[in-house]
Amino acid sequence: MLALILTILDRVCARGGILPDTELLDSGLLDSLAFIRLADELQAAGVSFSPARMPRAAFSTPRALAAALEKADGPF
Repeated sequence: MLALILTILDRVCARGGILPDTELLDSGLLDSLAFIRLADELQAAGVSFSPARMPRAAFSTPRALAAALEKADGPF
């Protein structure tokens, strides 16, 4: 899951080299457009979740997002 998230983030944030602990929200890397594209690409890859139901902290780093999605029991 983490590898998938990192691959998508490299595309949607228009910046390569995003690491598992790269700060996404406070740094501005994950702006509103990138957030929507990330959610769309994750769902297209078969990851079923509702971004609106996830806490903001789940999107703080790629590692946090992967952990939140892996922890979810069924659709989040």
